[in-house]
Amino acid sequence: MTIGLIGGTGPEGLGLAMRFALSGQEIYVGSRDLQRAEDAADVIRTAVQGKCSDVPILGVENHDAVLQADIVVVVVPYAGH
Repeated sequence: MTIGLIGGTGPEGLGLAMRFALSGQEIYVGSRDLQRAEDAADVIRTAVQGKCSDVPILGVENHDAVLQADIVVVVVPYAGH
């Protein structure tokens, strides 16, 4: 199963992404800024290294996260709504 996290570069998104990755789910970390998404994916890969190294964790733009994922989670603080 693939999970896309919209706005997944903040603390909430990073925490959820790490937990989903540790459970074996493929992760698409979405952001409005591709470089920020890729940087967040690197942080997540480093954090879970050795525990689930075969799980794909990709940084993508929000639009691509929606298109690629089976499940999409909007991960922004309440004030962002």
